[in-house]
Amino acid sequence: MYKLREAGYEDFSEVSRINNTKKNSHLTDTYFQLDKTSFTAIMEAENRKLYLVEKNGSIAAFLLFRIDHGSRTIFIEELSIDADFEKKGLDEHLYQKVERFAGKKGISQLFAAITTKNTGVHQFFEQKGWKREKEVYVLNMNE
Repeated sequence: MYKLREAGYEDFSEVSRINNTKKNSHLTDTYFQLDKTSFTAIMEAENRKLYLVEKNGSIAAFLLFRIDHGSRTIFIEELSIDADFEKKGLDEHLYQKVERFAGKKGISQLFAAITTKNTGVHQFFEQKGWKREKEVYVLNMNE
């Protein structure tokens, strides 16, 4: 059974393992190496959220997003899935979480910069109603 939860400091090693492994699914083919300093900054930022999906105590996927309360927008910074858990619907669980969060907070737009060559990632967002604007996908919550 899968469990969706917000990340804690203790999750650094598992999140960095998923983030730093190229064979895993990501929004972009060029990724940043997640180190302890960057992870701590994410955890301490009031405008950033990191959600995880775990199975049997192991993290299988995560989604990181930034909130801009002034413009009522969310920018999905990263969505990464361990290759062993691809095609299991984990992206859907994480996506629904960010969409519910956006609805509760009165967010009007979601953004995601998707530069991967993995067409499945692009199709996932397009099927959800996102529109491509160059390398950025946008979802207007009020349409």
